[in-house]
Amino acid sequence: MDEQTKQLIIDTARIEDVVSDFVQLRRKGSGFVGLCPFHKDRHPSFIVTPSKNICKCFACGAGGTPVSFIMKIQNCSFVDALRYLAQKYNIPVPEREMTEEEQQRQNEREALYLANEVAAKFFTEQLLSQEEGLDVALPYFTQRGVRSEAIQTFGLGYSPSDRRALAKYVEEHGYDMESFVATGLLYAPSEGRPSADRYHERVIFPIYNVGGRVVGFGGRTMRKADKIAKYINSPESFIYDKSRELYGLYQAKRAIAQRDQGIIVEGYLDVIAMHQVGIENVVATSGTALTESQIQLLRRFSRNVLVLFDGDEAGVKAALRSVDMLLAEGMQIKLLVLPDGEDPDEFVSKRSRAEVEEYFAAHQQDFLTFKSQLYAPQMAQDPQLKTQLMRDILQSIATIPDSLERIVYIQQMSQMYGVAEDLLLQQIKQERFSRGRVYQYAPPEAATPEESAPEETPQEVSPLDAPMSNEALDLIRLVVRYGERMLKISVQDEEADESAEPTVIRVSVANFVYQELKQDDIVIEHPLVKRILNDSNKMMLEELDVSGGESERTCGSFLCNSEIPQVSALAVDLYATPYRLSRKAREELQMPDDENEKVPDEWVQEMTFKVLYTYKLAYAEERCQQISQQIQTLQQEHPEADYESYQPLLQELSTWQEIRKMLGQFSGQRVVIS
Repeated sequence: MDEQTKQLIIDTARIEDVVSDFVQLRRKGSGFVGLCPFHKDRHPSFIVTPSKNICKCFACGAGGTPVSFIMKIQNCSFVDALRYLAQKYNIPVPEREMTEEEQQRQNEREALYLANEVAAKFFTEQLLSQEEGLDVALPYFTQRGVRSEAIQTFGLGYSPSDRRALAKYVEEHGYDMESFVATGLLYAPSEGRPSADRYHERVIFPIYNVGGRVVGFGGRTMRKADKIAKYINSPESFIYDKSRELYGLYQAKRAIAQRDQGIIVEGYLDVIAMHQVGIENVVATSGTALTESQIQLLRRFSRNVLVLFDGDEAGVKAALRSVDMLLAEGMQIKLLVLPDGEDPDEFVSKRSRAEVEEYFAAHQQDFLTFKSQLYAPQMAQDPQLKTQLMRDILQSIATIPDSLERIVYIQQMSQMYGVAEDLLLQQIKQERFSRGRVYQYAPPEAATPEESAPEETPQEVSPLDAPMSNEALDLIRLVVRYGERMLKISVQDEEADESAEPTVIRVSVANFVYQELKQDDIVIEHPLVKRILNDSNKMMLEELDVSGGESERTCGSFLCNSEIPQVSALAVDLYATPYRLSRKAREELQMPDDENEKVPDEWVQEMTFKVLYTYKLAYAEERCQQISQQIQTLQQEHPEADYESYQPLLQELSTWQEIRKMLGQFSGQRVVIS
């Protein structure tokens, strides 16, 4: 989709029209209210604001622009949401003409999807309509407790014992045999032998991607034979990568979003059994180790996850392997071992939904408690094992990107093991430093303009939704709400006479903030802050270049419609909660009492300088603390070092202390030099 069409859709879609298709709205003041569609809302808390073209629930926090609202309520991608809105408003969507190579690749992908779709229908028909399936495979599913509704929901099927049943079907109907070979449905002909079915005499579990298209299959044998693999899965292809798919996610994604938790199990039948008892927020890794891509896929719908596993040694090891990966992706983890070595399929088949949920609530544990209780008997007898376990737990805590969450776990661990929090914190810092998670600042004088520019600066690799300082949040709020407003900045020519009048230039808030930070070598560490400042600066430069002076678009609208979920979510939050001055301050600045009216340029200019210098001061203070910590660490680790060893750090500390003092005086705050 070209940019012009995309912008036309964004500009045309009205939030009140879009939301009213899903929520009954009633007018309240200049906006609308209704029951939130994203949680069980008894009192209308979902606010629709036409003047800003956004919506927000002030109970659960959900909301956004027309595009992000459709993405959330329809569980679809940014582009699919745009297409939905284009259809609603009858906006034609011209497709960019693909290159010959792109067209060929697209045709290949569609051919593979078609092959899987044909095969899935074939397998289902064999199960439900053909004699062999009815006599052999359907009783197997019935014996395992799989009901007809689940067979339809998950598209279950059967591949007959005839080794060429699917191959013959493909030939008879004139389908492209190569596509079926490429997806792994058929073995390629070789040495005069015709193509043959991969899954013959197996029950079939289609694997759907998050959009609902069949990308692969799992085939399970019904025979008990040591020499036969229990499961055969599709090989990787253009459309299937097992490390990027979760079985059951397509069927579970709405329930995961509504309950704000995903449950991870191991097998296909585990997922189906949970669905049948009424617990639908369940996915499976299909017998493979959990991957980062799978976690990121699940994280689109919820950050909360319950890992469910058998109590045998293999199940415990598999669960423990996934802990650090889940923590590193910012997931909130609970672990649960099922009783008596039962798998989820067996466990839920004996219990009602209420009993299952009651057991889950009573027995799920955070990873720290789980690991500690798992090895408690051995630790009591072996101090070395206790030390090893503590190091293992600290390594897990160190992977957590949220600093506040790390502190909570450290406090819990301190109480559990009787170890001082300061010592545990120091161990965590060392662990994160060794993994390259702590950014090492360069002295300002060593940075080149390219290195100090926000878009080029190296940064700590952390999630976009990592915690943000109040100063950074104020800076982003300023840009979101007033980024397009124009400031009048006096510039004195250094070569001109002192008596000469300064030149007054007009610059947008977004451009001014960006250039001020770049000019002062301020390193933007937080990925979300960096992204918002970069994007708003670029947008305003393009807008002013076209318009020649005034921007027709607002930074708030631009950022609220970002394709990056974290950017749009934060922008909506800040756009929906504006600065609110006191009545006295409004009277002094001659501001209108109605917050929807434009605030004076003088107030915007004053607030821009205040917020910007407060941010710079906080940065200088943090820089002083970090250099002091470096000096202290160096003294502890190398007590024999002489004064010369500390000289560069001491000089750098002195420089930043002077900067801090100057900024404190300029912003009217008292600074104590420690």
